[in-house]
Amino acid sequence: MHRILLALLLISIGPLPASAHHAFSADYEAGNEGTIEGIVLEVIYRNPHARYYLEVVNTDGTSETWDLQTMNLMALGRSGWKKDTLEVGDKVKVYGTLGRDNSKKMYMEAVTFADGRIISPTRGVLEALPDSGTEGELPASYVASLAPGAIDVDQRFYGEWTVVTSGIPSVRGGDTYLHLTIEEHDGQPVAFIYNGPVPIRIDGSNFEVDLDWASGFDKEFLSTFHGRINDDGQLEGDFLNHGAARFTRAILEDGKFTGTRRSDFGKAPDLPPAPVDLSGIYGRAPDHWSIEKLAYAMTPRGQQIIDDYLEMDNPNTRCASPGLVMSSGLPYPMEIAHADNYILLMYGADNVRRIYMDGRAFPASGTDSMLGFSTGEWKGETLVVTTSKLSPAFMSTVGQPISADATTIEHFYFDSEGYLHGDMWLHDPVNYTRPPYLLRTYARSPAQAVITKVDCDPYSFFRSLAQDGRLEEFWRRGDRRR
Repeated sequence: MHRILLALLLISIGPLPASAHHAFSADYEAGNEGTIEGIVLEVIYRNPHARYYLEVVNTDGTSETWDLQTMNLMALGRSGWKKDTLEVGDKVKVYGTLGRDNSKKMYMEAVTFADGRIISPTRGVLEALPDSGTEGELPASYVASLAPGAIDVDQRFYGEWTVVTSGIPSVRGGDTYLHLTIEEHDGQPVAFIYNGPVPIRIDGSNFEVDLDWASGFDKEFLSTFHGRINDDGQLEGDFLNHGAARFTRAILEDGKFTGTRRSDFGKAPDLPPAPVDLSGIYGRAPDHWSIEKLAYAMTPRGQQIIDDYLEMDNPNTRCASPGLVMSSGLPYPMEIAHADNYILLMYGADNVRRIYMDGRAFPASGTDSMLGFSTGEWKGETLVVTTSKLSPAFMSTVGQPISADATTIEHFYFDSEGYLHGDMWLHDPVNYTRPPYLLRTYARSPAQAVITKVDCDPYSFFRSLAQDGRLEEFWRRGDRRR
């Protein structure tokens, strides 16, 4: 249903880039909810996702095994869901989003126990089952406020902008920061967010930009910046979610946004080296969120990879290394330590990078890897890191590819508020016609003295494939997992 409503919207506002393939939408049908009742046969309380298998007895006496999935253990812990919340032998009713094509799958949204208790993996204890909603969807009646195209364009729109909005929800709240580019191509304005194309409509000093984005729970949205450029040359207006609902069924609240012009985008300061101490443990900055852009400017090869992508191709789903780009965006602690000739950068307890600062070259006997080979140099107080020798990977669960010819450029620097920025550009002309820009902002976490390992077991991944009869398909797609 989500894709049908998106299509209706796009008819009214003009085309967006090709639609994305997401982990949730690949297996589950948003808007199609149901309730099943049965006995818990198996509990797999391990990352990357907790899974439960339920025996359901049909009215004719036959039984079926249903595959129930929910979030990772970190997210479950925040809502109070524990290892023993559901145990083998429990008789329960489970409400959730049903699998596509009548598959015996469900994404769990609430569990009702024999004593009447209702517990949600996302919201904890509930008084009643969640209402059905239009999760991640847009009302078919939505029509853009401005006509497609551009009329009497205010020339001040052109340039680079930092946009801050309160209209995109995150797990912890706070504002979301986006980079917007507006350029003139063949006499018409075109727009990009994070260097990915987005539709733009302009009428004088008024404008609208549509943003395709995903939440942390693999929900796809299309929202709109509706506003103007004011007398001070700043962007301002409303951020509209068109009545869509988030994963927890709560309607997304609309917000406000402001935009300030930026002239230094992608440029490192041309200053003598002035190294600063980056050492410490960091988490994602609570008031500086970024979003997951769904579509970028793809080459035909890159788009073909996305079109052919299946979630089973992504190493992160089976507990393998997610690669440099995805690791830098995961919600795990990041630790930085300085050594004599290199800087150690560690994501969680498992992914360790060495950023060599002495100009050494990649050894002739070396091989490509998921984290690549990183060298760094100081430009003023900004650490500029170049990484090559990357194994093919994906930027996210959308399937945006990273080729073996890709290079990343990162700028690490502190801002005036003490936040550490790790801006990243993915230069991969094999797959992208414009380099995707990934905004990373971190805050020190002095209270976190110990970083624990996030355990992950691929058993649930292979168990699910075996139950669906798709193991042979997984083996056949080995060329996509180089």
